[in-house]
Amino acid sequence: MPLTLGSRPPPGSVPESNLGLRPRSEPETAPSGMCRTPVLLTLVVVNSVRWVMGRWQGANELQWPWWMALGIGCSAFVATLAVVIQSNALIPPGWEALIGLVILSPWLVEHLLGQKVHPLVFGVIVIAGVATLMATSAEISFAPFILVVLVAEVAGTAPVRWSLPIALAAAATLVAFDIFGDFKGSLYWCLGITIIWDGGFAMQWQQRLLLRTQEAQASRVAQAATQERQRIAREIHDVIAHSLSVTMLHLTAARHVLATDKDVTEAVDALEDAERVGRQAMSDIRRTVGLLESPDGNTAPLPAVDDIEDLVDEVRATGAAVSYTLRGDPGCVTPAAGLDLYRIMQESLANAVKHAAGSEVDARLDLTADPVRLTVRNSMPAGHDAVLLGPDGNGGSGLRGMRQRVELLGGGFDAGPDDAGWHVSVTLPRPEDDSKQPEADDGLGGWCPARAAGR
Repeated sequence: MPLTLGSRPPPGSVPESNLGLRPRSEPETAPSGMCRTPVLLTLVVVNSVRWVMGRWQGANELQWPWWMALGIGCSAFVATLAVVIQSNALIPPGWEALIGLVILSPWLVEHLLGQKVHPLVFGVIVIAGVATLMATSAEISFAPFILVVLVAEVAGTAPVRWSLPIALAAAATLVAFDIFGDFKGSLYWCLGITIIWDGGFAMQWQQRLLLRTQEAQASRVAQAATQERQRIAREIHDVIAHSLSVTMLHLTAARHVLATDKDVTEAVDALEDAERVGRQAMSDIRRTVGLLESPDGNTAPLPAVDDIEDLVDEVRATGAAVSYTLRGDPGCVTPAAGLDLYRIMQESLANAVKHAAGSEVDARLDLTADPVRLTVRNSMPAGHDAVLLGPDGNGGSGLRGMRQRVELLGGGFDAGPDDAGWHVSVTLPRPEDDSKQPEADDGLGGWCPARAAGR
């Protein structure tokens, strides 16, 4: 109806524009809360499933994947629900529904409460419940499937002494109803139970083998870490013991020079030598400790047989009488054996300087012998051999460290007092792989596999 001047539009009408067009109505939008509801429900369901699967995995010794627990639990629930529906006992609930709840109770206890149900109790509850349902009606075709799910559960989680009797009892229940009742097809169900039990047992055996492998690997890693710590401790001990012994000799010489009012230059030289030994010891300690921080970051060469001569000269500089005889080519010795020979010589000289100051030390290294032999002898004042051997007769940390070094390479170690004083004797076998190389002359009438291999 056209509007005149001064008239009002009727209630509920939409006013027209000057061009005769009606204004476009705005589309209605759904509340934002309705869009968020499916997302929230999905998150709740996912977190609930994760929580249930975590409880089931916590109740079992073997760490099965979550989807296996979910599949077994859902299969048991669906099979029991189908049995209840076939019995027409779902709505309104009948006594069959109560039995179905009893059948599901072991799964509910493990999945929701996280408590492990004993396999025997698990099997008795489920088999008795299924037998009760099958005794009431022969038309319940889903009841045997519950027994199959039961066998899958116990075969994958329980020991064989429990899972096998439960599988046999489930099969015997079906055979009994086939013989004495109206149930048919027990042969096929028994075949399925056999296949399911065999598959579950195989998976459990593989899982236990994997766990044993992981435990053995973790044990080897821990053992390797312990051995590495012991090796580094031996390295630090040898470095510190030798450097402190040599430093103390230099300091004693400097003090003696100053006390007797002799030339101060000798005291200064002794102090400079002590400072040099101390700096070298700190460098060796930093290099050894650096192995703990970065296994590939330190490429400095470790001491070898070639460095024993410098070690002896260092001890001689303190005024100690040390004779050293080397027979053979140092290149014939492997790096591991060379490092051990160097450390043993270092520890032996440190013990001689510390416990038998002023005594003559005779060191002999024969690389031409088979096995390689190192002997260090020195005279020993009366009573000091007991100090070196310790209260248990096995020696202090220095002797134990030398013995461990030699034993790791399959050699022999002997240390103790003799007629001349004190001796340290070491024998190291040659590498087995080198024994297959042709022999070569080392220039001294000995045998050098390293040279033979380099031909």
